[in-house]
Amino acid sequence: MKTTIDPIVWNCAKDNDLMIKFIDLFCGTGGFRIGVEMICHQYNIYSQCVFSSDIDIDSQKIYTANFGETPAGDITKINEKARRCGHSAII
Repeated sequence: MKTTIDPIVWNCAKDNDLMIKFIDLFCGTGGFRIGVEMICHQYNIYSQCVFSSDIDIDSQKIYTANFGETPAGDITKINEKARRCGHSAII
């Protein structure tokens, strides 16, 4: 199945004017983040994960090895200021 993308979005992507900032909640080891980054790269859309969170310590260690950043821990214990990070999508 071939995916189509809106021509307006495509023109922005070609000009590198489009950027998606996202937060990765319950991120695990980062598999979904890799998928998002691959799709964005395919369509020449800049992407930036501005916040990630997972409660599992072992998942955090793997995520850190994969991306060079450690996810925040328990989302219920993170203060509101830390959660406001200028994202356009929650994953």
